[in-house]
Amino acid sequence: MGEGVTQGKRIIYVCEVCLLISTEPGEHHGRPMFRCDAGEPGSERSRPLMTPDGELKTHAPAWWVEHCLGRLPRTEITEE
Repeated sequence: MGEGVTQGKRIIYVCEVCLLISTEPGEHHGRPMFRCDAGEPGSERSRPLMTPDGELKTHAPAWWVEHCLGRLPRTEITEE
């Protein structure tokens, strides 16, 4: 089964060059794929960021924004 799902969390590995996604760690394009916790299926981490008014802020899921920025914007996400 690999590391793909652990205790309800989805762990995925992404190639920084071509964005290939895998459930197993490894290398692609000669570089290690980075590990991301995509959260539980249906969780806030899996959804795009919204403004406090409910408007779509990004099309990317929260886990991707967090990876790209190194953090999530403070007011953008709350776990249910």
